[in-house]
Amino acid sequence: MALLLLIPILLYILILIPAIQTRVVQYFTHQLSLSLNTEISIGRIHFIPFKQVVVNDLLVRDLARDTLLFIPRFHASVDSFNVKQRQVFLNRVSLIDPIVNIHKIDSVDYNFSFLTKQFLSDDTPGDTAAWKVFPSSIVFVRGNGCVGTHLPRQIDYRVEGFNLALKKISYYPDSLAFE
Repeated sequence: MALLLLIPILLYILILIPAIQTRVVQYFTHQLSLSLNTEISIGRIHFIPFKQVVVNDLLVRDLARDTLLFIPRFHASVDSFNVKQRQVFLNRVSLIDPIVNIHKIDSVDYNFSFLTKQFLSDDTPGDTAAWKVFPSSIVFVRGNGCVGTHLPRQIDYRVEGFNLALKKISYYPDSLAFE
């Protein structure tokens, strides 16, 4: 009986070791990269199991291999998770000094559309091994971004069903800057 209590405590202590955290992150980053068919890399991570995660130097490339998102510091608190359904629910997600590059690639899709199809789709995913992450809100703190189009005509941008808090926003005709 004591052994059954000791095993979870030992696992918890092991997961607090930076080398173990690095291996776990490499596994999840690899799985996510495969699932999204693009490069995702993380410089460093620190997490307290079942409570919070802090990520440094998160890079996400779009399907054309251009930088879609670079976040020097990312902080999220864990609300809950479902191992059986491979789901993680996050509370407030803070993106500190992010660099975001968004553009329309055709009359329907943006360079981030593959992400919305993966994370916001109600359809059954083709890859049942992939984990799904559900943030309750995303907050940008400072940062730079570019929103544009490679199409010859004006396009209306619209996002629905997505919580986003932005502070000190400056809009320029050819870009969007977060200060």
